[in-house]
Amino acid sequence: MDNFTDFISLYEHLEKEALNYRWTFQIGDLFQKLRDFLHEQNQEENSQIAQWEVDFFNFRTTEGNMIHSYGFSDMM
Repeated sequence: MDNFTDFISLYEHLEKEALNYRWTFQIGDLFQKLRDFLHEQNQEENSQIAQWEVDFFNFRTTEGNMIHSYGFSDMM
């Protein structure tokens, strides 16, 4: 499932399924789709919040270092 229309449904999904994602950027992709939907709905504040989630999940830590693990969007 990856067609979320609000934060609550996405967060509830992640509460149950987060450990089934191998890579954090896969979770970031879910937020990116939500961000795009919110942007289309002219919900700019929520769209920005979703972008912050995308940015967070596109990094990982290895041996104390933050590593960018996926490409940035230039939408926001």
